[in-house]
Amino acid sequence: MILSGVVWEGKSNFISPLDCYYTPICSGVGPVADVENLVQVLGGRVASLPMKYLGLPLGARYKSKEIWNPILEKMERCLAGWKRSYLSKGGRLTLIKNTLSSLPTYFLSLFAIPASVAHRIEKLQRDFLWGGLGDEFKYHLVNWSTICAPIQQGGLGLRQIIPFNQALLGKWLWRFANERNAYWRQVIVCKYGCDRDGWHSKEVRFWVDRWSEEGLVRDAFPAIYQIALHKQATVSEYLSWHHEDMVWSITLQRPLQDWELREYTDLMAFLYHLKIKRTVVDQLRWPCTTSGLFEVRSYYRLLTSHNTTHFPWRSIWQSHVPHKVAFFTWLVAQGKILTLDNLRRRGLWVLDWCFLCKKAGESVNHLMIHCEYAKELWTMIFCLFGVSWVMPQTTYDLLHCWRRKGPAYVVWNAIPSSSMWLLWRERNQRAFEDAERHSADLKLTLMEWTAAVSNRSFPFVFAFIDGCV
Repeated sequence: MILSGVVWEGKSNFISPLDCYYTPICSGVGPVADVENLVQVLGGRVASLPMKYLGLPLGARYKSKEIWNPILEKMERCLAGWKRSYLSKGGRLTLIKNTLSSLPTYFLSLFAIPASVAHRIEKLQRDFLWGGLGDEFKYHLVNWSTICAPIQQGGLGLRQIIPFNQALLGKWLWRFANERNAYWRQVIVCKYGCDRDGWHSKEVRFWVDRWSEEGLVRDAFPAIYQIALHKQATVSEYLSWHHEDMVWSITLQRPLQDWELREYTDLMAFLYHLKIKRTVVDQLRWPCTTSGLFEVRSYYRLLTSHNTTHFPWRSIWQSHVPHKVAFFTWLVAQGKILTLDNLRRRGLWVLDWCFLCKKAGESVNHLMIHCEYAKELWTMIFCLFGVSWVMPQTTYDLLHCWRRKGPAYVVWNAIPSSSMWLLWRERNQRAFEDAERHSADLKLTLMEWTAAVSNRSFPFVFAFIDGCV
């Protein structure tokens, strides 16, 4: 039986109305008699579990989907309001990172999330990121695993729900090993037991326990392990002290052979290289941080290790361009914008030709680099900056080799994103509005954008040219 809402009002000892959550399982002694009479006396009502107590669900089954309904409902309410607004992809990404991703964090740190609920949360995020106004259908251009990769490795830095849940719950394992006097730990030990009470030299086995950062000793020195006399020996059985100096004594079944001397020497060098403090209690050390302390972020990275590709993320996200333009440049680097060749891969039968030059098939690299219309724009840029440049074959390589360091190169670093965005807008105007602009108009627009990026005013074209060189 659980009483909720008990409040004592001053000296009158008056109890405000409360709820009585009753179940035979909670009482532990079977049905409780006169529950209705008790509620009438206290002035409350009889309710049923599960309930919410101090902001947390109480009485629900382990991994029950019901406890996640408030989180899902809150996310859907947020999305309902956002979908009525016209938001760019950059704005949607910001809302997902700052709001949607943080809503379930508290519950994720306490409960193991069912896979179906995790997939539903990720689907809500995916549909909102790629969706249009309202429920308008839009293609999901990049798979979710790539999006959840770190920004430095070509992703958008979003989090996968299940690994993030595991990383948050891993914090409790770390606390269980270190907070030995915590009341919650004592409750768990009393109910489930504890095989070994932490690391101690009298309990840690020398060969088969991980007591050093190098891993298991038996794996590092297998030949010596095979001839060891006591394979379950503890560290304290092999280690003794002469004043403040360590003395290691490894007992073997037989004398060493010539081919075993080298490995035995390496073992001794390894042991004497260890820094063991005689008067300090052994502690767990987290190997993924320099401080040795557990961090949820490092554990999440360990669970979601991605390929260490060198993605040109600085050229995209550290350029002084609007967020929606940076998002578009990221899609260009991934080769995922909806050019005609990508539409054909998705099963749409369309005539494959470039809307700008009308001389070749349309692809990401052709549209942004090799098209005659694009070449004219890039040639103008190189002339303005006094640069002699051979264009690479792909936009990915272009972004890799473009960036320069220093405040003097703010305009230079914004050129690729601005140029690609202008080319894409011109392409869409020709494709959907049947409207063409001369390349000179595009050049003037680029000049205005780059002037805005540098926070400088250029009253004449020649002044802008002088500012670039």
